[in-house]
Amino acid sequence: MSAVVEPVSRGMLRRAGRRARHWVPAGVVLVGGIAAWQGLVTALDIQKFLLPKPTEIVQALRENWRFLWGAGIATFQQALGGFAIGAGMGVLVALVLARWRFLGSALLPYAIAANAIPIIAFAPIFNNWFGLINPVSKMAIASVICFFPVMINALRGLTSVHPSSIELMRSYAAGEGPSSGGCGFRTPCPTCSPGSRWPRSSP
Repeated sequence: MSAVVEPVSRGMLRRAGRRARHWVPAGVVLVGGIAAWQGLVTALDIQKFLLPKPTEIVQALRENWRFLWGAGIATFQQALGGFAIGAGMGVLVALVLARWRFLGSALLPYAIAANAIPIIAFAPIFNNWFGLINPVSKMAIASVICFFPVMINALRGLTSVHPSSIELMRSYAAGEGPSSGGCGFRTPCPTCSPGSRWPRSSP
């Protein structure tokens, strides 16, 4: 039984050409940058502890990949746990502050001020509380990074529900809880998503 080979359409070739033209410049810059990095480090005789060569980095990765893989998995678990705790607490606090507006007006300035504190100031405190090598201290630091952006953005979304939406829910005999849940949970999604993306990209 002979296989039938269908000819490649011109449209697929054009799309492949456009993609190649899009990615080729970036690939050339990447290769050129790595080559310049290797050449400059060799020519200027820069010490390894200041700036290693790309070939030395690849060699170290090859020799220590088991250790680096285990450390990477542990770091990912701690970061994911901290993100879940911080984002969950941020949404819960935002719900409370949105339900009782006077609390939000009183506490939001302090939350913004606390968000301006560098995270390096929290690290020694959590290390003393939970231990230097305890994973909980790393998760606590990650949760602090996530908490404030998610809470502020979620609160902004929860307090910007259109009054007509709440009136519509109340016309269906919904109480305060269902009205806030039915309208409030959909409104903060566009504002809460950027708040959750920001801490994920933080160091």
